[in-house]
Amino acid sequence: MCRLENYLKKELVICGLTASDKSDAFEKISAEIEKSSGISSGEIIRSINERESHGSTGIGSGIAIPHARISTAKEIVICIASLDHGIEYGSLDGEDVKLIFMLIVPEGKNLVYLKLLSQISLMCNDKTVRNELLKAGVEDDIVNIIRSMD
Repeated sequence: MCRLENYLKKELVICGLTASDKSDAFEKISAEIEKSSGISSGEIIRSINERESHGSTGIGSGIAIPHARISTAKEIVICIASLDHGIEYGSLDGEDVKLIFMLIVPEGKNLVYLKLLSQISLMCNDKTVRNELLKAGVEDDIVNIIRSMD
């Protein structure tokens, strides 16, 4: 079964990330993904920026879900980063983003890709859950909130 928690790695859950802007956030998150998975941070940034060129992945209420298919990815990778302050993101509602779910998926995993995007979006549309995620002070809090949803 395709469950968000099955793709979580504690080392890819970051609380209090300091980022000056969207590009800085992408660079820092991509560097963490590269350390964990071996996928080149440059390739991640290129792919994410290509996807962003088609429309912002800021879904509103302080949440963004940048995502991309990358052929060199061997597995699905999700990095969740809460920011120490909101950054301008070009979100649909104009609000600054404070929580980023970056999703990297190998080519050919389209069904899982869409299911994970949907799960993240539905979870973040729940005001109570969204507020808990935004207020989480440590990585374990974020992991536990997500596990309680699945």
